[in-house]
Amino acid sequence: MSKTDKGRVAVAVSLALAMGVTGQGAIGAPEEEPERGGRKELEVALQPASGSETRGRAVLVAEGRDTRVTAWLAGPVALGARGYVNRGSCAEIGEIVAPLPTITEQPDGSLSGSAVVAMPLQELVEGDYVIAFRPVQKEGAMEIPISCGEIR
Repeated sequence: MSKTDKGRVAVAVSLALAMGVTGQGAIGAPEEEPERGGRKELEVALQPASGSETRGRAVLVAEGRDTRVTAWLAGPVALGARGYVNRGSCAEIGEIVAPLPTITEQPDGSLSGSAVVAMPLQELVEGDYVIAFRPVQKEGAMEIPISCGEIR
């Protein structure tokens, strides 16, 4: 490699490093800020609650300032169960923060539902939140959770 070629390589490397360090694109615009914490997806195990046999999983995916929650349940009372994001823990489920999907039978036979929650994934992870599903009840009946998972 000639002295001129070495100089060109050094300049190219310096420019590439400077652009990467400063976050400037080719026209000087700042790059889009990545989500804080870097977490884009989280899986939550949904364990049986209140003596039920209903279990499953929920996948939370960051969608900008929102989070898509897709849940799958299996058990005798899973079909039609309604989901919620609640404050607290599975031992002490608190107030409802956001509704989640009602579990329906999908064309492939699975029982699942999906909804978008107007909260960033990182906020859900850093706070004390759970995903809880309750069976469909008659009007006025107390809703007891049948499945719960802590968002961590």
